[in-house]
Amino acid sequence: MKSKHHGGRIISFRLSEGLSKMLDDIKRHSKQTLSDFMRKAIYNYIIMFYVNPQFGNPQMIFSKNLIFKMFNFLNEREVEEIADLAFQNSLKSMEKYKTLLKKDKFANEKPSNFMHQIYYFLNTFKETVFSPHAQNWMSYFDFKIQKDTILILGNHDLGMHFSNFVASLLEKHLTRYSFILENKKFFSKDTEGKNYNIVLKFKINL
Repeated sequence: MKSKHHGGRIISFRLSEGLSKMLDDIKRHSKQTLSDFMRKAIYNYIIMFYVNPQFGNPQMIFSKNLIFKMFNFLNEREVEEIADLAFQNSLKSMEKYKTLLKKDKFANEKPSNFMHQIYYFLNTFKETVFSPHAQNWMSYFDFKIQKDTILILGNHDLGMHFSNFVASLLEKHLTRYSFILENKKFFSKDTEGKNYNIVLKFKINL
């Protein structure tokens, strides 16, 4: 059954007892409402298994310990090459999303000014890539925009090379908005060298 509601639709469907119990557990332990969780789950499934294959470059899911091992074998030049490839892929993805998901909350918003565009971009990356509820690149990710400065804070457990990868990827994107990477700090208290905090400071370059 489906009905229109606040410009969208309400869709109801039957769940198995086991899946219903899992959702109840998520509701108890998560700060998200069940509606928010279901919207994100359906959104991510559609992006992963329906939209992305249309790019001619479908995505794959890897475990974190495998990604950690893979990045550990890379040198600085190879990390930079992967960041550039990820940048090119994300540009193509953003263009496709605008076309294929015109009614989606991210694709349909039109920020009214320059700083709102930057907020929109970073928040979209946060909600669809970095968040543990999306592609789970980071266990924590947030940003602050103050006049001509952007401060980005993050935490992950994928090692130093992944920190450089994330910094390079964000630098490539924010250069499009005339921001340059002024300072970056990576630090870890993890004896295994996995868990890293990231602090990136960008300054506008006009």
